[in-house]
Amino acid sequence: MTARQPGAEHAPLCFLSALLFSTDAVRLYDALRMPVWMTHGVRGDFTDYRQAERYRASPNWRIDTLPTGALPYFEVPDVFFATLDAHLDGRLVPAHRPDLLAAALGELLGDPALRRRLAAGAARRGATLDAAAAVAEVEAVYLRLLGR
Repeated sequence: MTARQPGAEHAPLCFLSALLFSTDAVRLYDALRMPVWMTHGVRGDFTDYRQAERYRASPNWRIDTLPTGALPYFEVPDVFFATLDAHLDGRLVPAHRPDLLAAALGELLGDPALRRRLAAGAARRGATLDAAAAVAEVEAVYLRLLGR
């Protein structure tokens, strides 16, 4: 939904009232074969993640819980990105934080073992990347869900 579409100004209300959430999202999640990382908080109104437990043992799912509210990336961005970094063959830095970018680059420059690990991971991952295959996989999920 974009601001150019009729009714787009009501999107935040639709989100809060759960009208933008699929009633059969579990079918979509069950069909995902690509890596999935989910993080969530434990405080506030958005804390019902009971359905997430069904994916915790799935090899392609990684679920992390942080001591925050619904938006951990706003409340504890350093912890959020460090948690994500632990699952990646790279480093992510929050936008508009040149201090954190400088720190990540300093860490990379000062740690030969980290450079080797990230380089090896990037080579492994790069060898498996195929944009057309990724698009086909996502489209196949939707087609299966639509019964086509």
